[in-house]
Amino acid sequence: MITTELVQSLGFVGVSVAASIAFGGLLSLSPVRRNLDAVTYTRVQQRFIKAVDGLMKAIYPISLIATLVAIVLVRHHSTVLGWTIAGFALLLGAFIDTMAFDLPLNKEFLGWSADTPPTTWQATRARWERVNMIRALLLAGAVVCLYLAALLG
Repeated sequence: MITTELVQSLGFVGVSVAASIAFGGLLSLSPVRRNLDAVTYTRVQQRFIKAVDGLMKAIYPISLIATLVAIVLVRHHSTVLGWTIAGFALLLGAFIDTMAFDLPLNKEFLGWSADTPPTTWQATRARWERVNMIRALLLAGAVVCLYLAALLG
């Protein structure tokens, strides 16, 4: 039988991994990438996208489904339910941000020739950094909410 703790843990771990990837890029890679020339930036960004793409595509559905199941399982515990719903809403916001903004930008990056990036590469980089910051903050909020839900359960 599936336990509430197991489902909560699955959602929490998935969101934590996604937040770690987003914040890892934001805090460690972004400062380095800001100082790169167009060719080097494009190569680094393309490798980064390819490295995390599969993992992120797997994490979101698993985390969303696990958190939805957790909502059903904790529906009679109002405090836990509130934190779980808040965590789900933030996770859903991060997923929407990813689907609507991040993935199209990633597709654009992957379509560039690394040897001759477009002249607008800096503007695209700035948009990607903003999108990633928003996603990282949403995911961090989801981590906190899902942690509190598990702690209070």
